Amino acid sequence: MSGMVCCFTGHRDIKADDLRRIKPRLIGSIESLYREGYTVFISGAAIGFDTYAAAVTASMRAACPGLKLWLAVPFRGHDGCWNEPDRSRFLAISQLCDKEIVLSERYYRGCYQMRDRWMAEHSTACIACYSGGGGGTAYTIAYALKLGLRVINIWDD
Repeated sequence: MSGMVCCFTGHRDIKADDLRRIKPRLIGSIESLYREGYTVFISGAAIGFDTYAAAVTASMRAACPGLKLWLAVPFRGHDGCWNEPDRSRFLAISQLCDKEIVLSERYYRGCYQMRDRWMAEHSTACIACYSGGGGGTAYTIAYALKLGLRVINIWDD
């Protein structure tokens, strides 16, 4: 795949106040990239920022014709041990997506990093919600930068 594709990466636990603070930045970043020709936005289908960004993207379709939402699911049934509210949010998002890519039929050690690499390898930009520290978000940003992706961190002021 080539062209104008953007992936999302961000923390799983984001406080409600922080979500309210970053929402205008997320919308503004998606709108800006859309105006540049980005039409596909990929969410990693994780709890937290991934599902939040997916929901915001889906809500912007009326204002951004042709906007597509893809979900990169690390393995089939990845939401099986989630609590009911998180699972319901994911199921609602999966109904709104244009394409769901299931990267593995089952869980295996490293499947989340493989999902993160797949998203970066199939994108030319990355919208991040990163406040610091290690973990999957840091890994994905580092990999995206290594590949030369444009990374927009909406956490920063």
